[in-house]
Amino acid sequence: MVHEAAHIFHNCKRETIGRRATRTREWLLEIDFGKRETFTYACEAYSRLLALGDGPRERQRLLAGEAAAARGTRAGIDAAR
Repeated sequence: MVHEAAHIFHNCKRETIGRRATRTREWLLEIDFGKRETFTYACEAYSRLLALGDGPRERQRLLAGEAAAARGTRAGIDAAR
């Protein structure tokens, strides 16, 4: 559900929610097309950290554990992309 809601955020135009659009600000979130799926997965991860972590310190601990696990299994991925 969070994943799909995040897609709605980056596909939503400002005028749809009553915000003024300008020549340079048409979309609610200005996210590069190639980064949209990354954004949605980041929203999912954040929502899980909020659900599982009992306060900021616990969420930081959970995040550190997930980051360490990701580094171990995703070697070779270009993080700059």
